[in-house]
Amino acid sequence: MLTTEQIKSVFNSSPTSSLVMHADAPHFTIVYANEAFLRAANSRLEDITGKRFFEVFPANPAEDKLQNRPDVAGSFDYAILNKEAHKISLYRYDIKSKDSAKFEQRFWNTDVYPILNEQQEVMYLVFNPLDITEKVAIKKEHYSFANKVLHKKKISHPLFNDYPDAVFTVDLEGTFISFNKVLPELAECTPEFLLQSRFVSFIAPEDMDMVLEKFKLSISGEVKNYDTQVITAAGNRRILNITSVPILVKGEIVGIYIIAKDLTAVKEAEIKLLEYNQRISNILESITDGVYSVDNNWMITSWNKEAERIIGIRREEILGKNLWEMFPLAVPLKFYKENHKAMSGKITVRYKEYYAPLSIWLELTAYPTNEGLSIYFQDVTENVKTQRELQEAKEKYQLLFDLNPLPNWVYDNETLKFLDVNKAAIENYGYSREEFLSMTLREIRPAEDVGKFEEMLQERLNESSLYRTTARHLKKSGELIYVDISVNTILFGSKKAGLVVAVDVTERLEAESATKISNERFNIVTKATSDVIYDWNTVNDSLTWNDGIKSIFGYEEDSLHTVDAWLNVIHPDDRDDVSFSINQHIGNRIPRINIEYRFRTADGTYKFVLDRGYLMYDDTGEPVRMIGAIQDITERNDYIREIEAKNQKLSDITWTQCHVVRAPLSRILGLAELLTYDEQDLSKMELLSHLTHSAIQLDNIVKDIIKKTETLK
Repeated sequence: MLTTEQIKSVFNSSPTSSLVMHADAPHFTIVYANEAFLRAANSRLEDITGKRFFEVFPANPAEDKLQNRPDVAGSFDYAILNKEAHKISLYRYDIKSKDSAKFEQRFWNTDVYPILNEQQEVMYLVFNPLDITEKVAIKKEHYSFANKVLHKKKISHPLFNDYPDAVFTVDLEGTFISFNKVLPELAECTPEFLLQSRFVSFIAPEDMDMVLEKFKLSISGEVKNYDTQVITAAGNRRILNITSVPILVKGEIVGIYIIAKDLTAVKEAEIKLLEYNQRISNILESITDGVYSVDNNWMITSWNKEAERIIGIRREEILGKNLWEMFPLAVPLKFYKENHKAMSGKITVRYKEYYAPLSIWLELTAYPTNEGLSIYFQDVTENVKTQRELQEAKEKYQLLFDLNPLPNWVYDNETLKFLDVNKAAIENYGYSREEFLSMTLREIRPAEDVGKFEEMLQERLNESSLYRTTARHLKKSGELIYVDISVNTILFGSKKAGLVVAVDVTERLEAESATKISNERFNIVTKATSDVIYDWNTVNDSLTWNDGIKSIFGYEEDSLHTVDAWLNVIHPDDRDDVSFSINQHIGNRIPRINIEYRFRTADGTYKFVLDRGYLMYDDTGEPVRMIGAIQDITERNDYIREIEAKNQKLSDITWTQCHVVRAPLSRILGLAELLTYDEQDLSKMELLSHLTHSAIQLDNIVKDIIKKTETLK
C-alpha cells in the first residue's frame, strides 16, 4: 500500500492539473493541489491550502457579466448532489497574474470528481481544469474572417424585431452577434450586456453538457432542436425550446442562427398537470373506496388498488377491457341500468346492489365525466347485514313496545314532547295517540309537581344511565295515580330520547299506607301489654315482632324474621315438641294453640314462655297467618317449682316422722293395755316408768316435727 508521501509524489508527477477540496459547499475549502495545477493557476500551495476556492480564485470584476463563478459553483454542486463527475467545456474564467493584481484571460475545459467514503457520502472533490486558452486563440484567428462576415450580415428584416419568439445569431464561440427585442426581455438584461456575453453562459449547469454537444453539432453543420433550462441575468429559471441553424457563407459555417421559444408557462403547466395527475392517482390509490373509470365505450381506463382488493381482479388484467364483457352477470342488475342512466343523462347516480358471484353488497356512486364515468364503490355487506339485524331488532322492539302490558312511551330529551306511546299507555291514561303526541311530560304531572320534576331533569341533564323514581301522574279523567317509572336514554331516530316504563302502584301504596297505619296501631296496642306479639305470614315465611322482642328477650325486631330463626332460639329439648304441636294444629285445621317452652334470650340464657297463637286459614284450608303472644312465665314457673319443692320436703318430713312417732306410740298403747290387768308379772311402777319414758320420747319427736316444719315457711 502506498504511503501518503508516495501518493503525493504520484499526484505531483501527474501532468493533469488537480485540486482537492472539501465538499463543504459553498466554501469548497482547498486541501491540496499538485504542481500542474499550481502552474496553470499561477499559485503557490502555501497560499491556497485551507482557504476557500472562490476566495483564492475570485471572478474577474471586469468580466463578472460572464457569470463564470456560478457555472463553476454549479458544477461543484452537481457532483456533490448526484455523486458523479461533471464536465464544463469551453468557458472563460480569468485568473490573477503572477506578478500583479491584474487578471489574465483564460479559457478552460474542467472535470469535477466526487470522492465517497464507505457510507457513500461525498468527502472530497477533485477539480481538474484544462487550460485551452491557446486553442481558443487559434480558433479565434480561424474564425476572424467568418465573424467579420457574420457581423456584416446581421439580420435586419423588418419582421425580425416583431417576431414573438427570441431570435438571435451567435458566432462560433457562442457570443451574441445580433438579436431581436424579445431576447433582452427573455434574458432579463440590457442589449449591451448581451453583446458582451456568450450564449452558453445562460445555460443551467445541469443542461450545460447537452447544450454544448448540440452547439458543437450545429457548428459542424447540423440543424438541432431541443429543450433546455436557462438562468436569466436576474437569476430566474426559464425553459426554452431551441432551434439552432448553421449560417453558411460561401460554403463555410460562420455562425449559428437560433430561435428560442419560451416554454416556461407551457412546461410549468405540463408539470403542474403531471403533478395534478400524480396527485389524483395518489388520491385514487389511497382512497378507501374502490374506484374505476370507463370511457364512453365502456372500456375500463383506471382501476385502483381498493378495486383490486374488493373485486379480486388485478389492474393489468382489466384495464382496456369492456366493463360488461368482464362482468356479464351484472347486466340484468342495477349496475347496468344505473350506470347507463348516469352516462346518458350526464347525472350523478347512487345505488346499492347485490353481486351474487362475489356474495357481496356494493354501494356505488357514478359520476359523469367528459371521457365517460368515474365509479366509486364500497363493500357494504357487513353494513347491510347490520342494517338488517337492526331492522329486525327494531321490529322486535316495536312489537315488545306495542304489546307490553305496562304503559310505555318515548319522549324528546330537549322538548319533553311525547314521540311514541304504546297501547297500554293509551288504555291506562285515557288519551288517544294523537293527544299524547301533541303533549309534553309536564301535562301528565300535577301542577304542584312540575317545578320539582324540572329540577330533577336539570340534575340528570348530562346523565345517560338508567334511573328509577316514583311520581304522581294525572289521567285524562283527572284521576291522580302513583307510578314507579324506569327511564333509559336511547336514540330515537336522530334524537336523544328517554324510554319510560310506568307501573301503576297506587293500590300498593294505599295498601302499604293502610298496613303502616295498622302496624302503628298494632305497636301501640302491643306496648300496652308485657307480652311479645308476633305476626307470622306463612305464605312468604316472614315474622314481624313488636317491641317486646327487644325489651324482654334482647333481640332486634328484624333479627328473627323467619320460622327457622324462631325455632333456632327454642331450647333443643323443646324444639321438636313445638314443631310437632304447630304442624299438628295446622294438619287438623285447629285455630288456637297454647305451647310452653324455653326461649333463649340474646344473652344466651333461657326463659320459660307461654305461647298462645291463633292460626288463620284461607278458603282452601291452607294456613296464611298466625298471630300470637309470647308471655314470659319464668317467675311463675319458679314459684310453682318452689311450692312443689316445699310440699315435697314436707311430705318427706311427714312420712319420716310418722314412722318414728308410731314406735313410742305403739309402746304407750301396749303399756296402757297392760295396766288394765291386775295380775301382771311386771309391777305397776315398772310399767309406769316405761310409760313415762315413751311419753317423753313422743313429746320430743313432736317438738322436732314442729321445728322442721317451721323451716319450710
